[in-house]
Amino acid sequence: MIDITDSGREYELSIDGEVVGRCFYRDAGRRRVFIHTEVDAGHAGQGLATKLIEYALRDCRAQGMRIVARCPMVSAYLGKHNDFADLVDTPAGVDAPGDSNGDSPDRR
Repeated sequence: MIDITDSGREYELSIDGEVVGRCFYRDAGRRRVFIHTEVDAGHAGQGLATKLIEYALRDCRAQGMRIVARCPMVSAYLGKHNDFADLVDTPAGVDAPGDSNGDSPDRR
């Protein structure tokens, strides 16, 4: 069974209780900045990243959040699907001073 939850800094996709995908983000006011999405290699090619991103973007809509896509996978998804175009925002002002490439997630 696939389950997706929001842990407060990342959305986690689990299959039968095992976390196999993550979509990292941070909030900047009313904007959710998507930083990185990953799916374990053993589950690649199954469309799980798409399911995870779709869930995360629907959650943004439900919470009234704007979307800033620093993550290439989220950006590519948004480029192919116009469903969330009304929520997409610019990255202006979301990076910390001196931060030239956005955030990187904590690696576990």
